[in-house]
Amino acid sequence: MHLADTLRSILRRWYIFLLGLVLSFGMAGAAAINIQPTYEAEGTLLLMPPNGVVGPEGNPYLYLGGMTEALDVLVRRSNAPESVEAVEEKFSGLEIISAPDRTTSSPILVITVTGDNADEVLNAMEVGRTVVLRNLDAMQNELDVPRTMRISAEDLVIPLEATANRKMALQLAILLAAAGSVGTLMFTGFIDGQLLARAKAKESVRKVPKRSKRDKKEGTVTDEPDRLALFPQEVRTGNMLPDAQLEPAQDVPERVREGAQS
Repeated sequence: MHLADTLRSILRRWYIFLLGLVLSFGMAGAAAINIQPTYEAEGTLLLMPPNGVVGPEGNPYLYLGGMTEALDVLVRRSNAPESVEAVEEKFSGLEIISAPDRTTSSPILVITVTGDNADEVLNAMEVGRTVVLRNLDAMQNELDVPRTMRISAEDLVIPLEATANRKMALQLAILLAAAGSVGTLMFTGFIDGQLLARAKAKESVRKVPKRSKRDKKEGTVTDEPDRLALFPQEVRTGNMLPDAQLEPAQDVPERVREGAQS
């Protein structure tokens, strides 16, 4: 169907098209409202250099560049199944991910918790932070690192509330609205085609000539060929001549003459 035909179909059946759009966007809006959003909380930790490296009067922020390797090891350990299960056992249906902040060169660890309940997300964030700090101590305990040479961690961002994420609901609403609009367009074109075909069929029936009452009474059909033209004038008029004077018509087929003589 071309664009011009589609536009004409919409103009002719605008009420069908409008009703379909109302239903489509209504379903999309209902889906966006009724689908429960997910909640997300994000906290960050900054790895700090050991006190023995910085010194009593040193600035620890000048020594952040040498701890990216330790950050990568800590992230790998915090995402291990045993670390994640420690959080998921207390809060079912949640997702917790630890990852380095790739937007900066500083050793910053980002903890992201996602779930269906805002309060549980915040509580899980606190448990996840505790697990990360425990992993940091365990890494250094395994190597018997002296207390003065241990890496520590400080809180940069502590989330106070979880943020509602309606991305999934919005995507579903857009999908429903788009599918409903396309379906409405196709349905409008289909209905318009059916109605036009029916109207054309009715118009063609009106143009067919009808038999008059007189024709029906006399039993004549105007649109059929005159089959009596095959017989001679005397036969058609009923003025039969004697058999001796009746000459068979030359243009009458043989089987027709035989039937007439019998």
